Amino acid sequence: MSRKADETRLSEAEQILQARQGERASYYARAMRIHRYDFNTLLAMLNDRGVRLWEDKKGRLWLCDPDQD
Repeated sequence: MSRKADETRLSEAEQILQARQGERASYYARAMRIHRYDFNTLLAMLNDRGVRLWEDKKGRLWLCDPDQD
């Protein structure tokens, strides 16, 4: 059974990722004032909706360029 997506939280997560790329998940979780586990769940939901991210060797998150194959 999957969790019901909170549209407000998903939108907030996407906006914060776009506004400040290159931070670790813990940074974004603190910025949203939620637990890291909950933020990682949001990341999975965003991925299911087509928002693609990549993580570098230092654990920093970056949005993928949708025009790049």
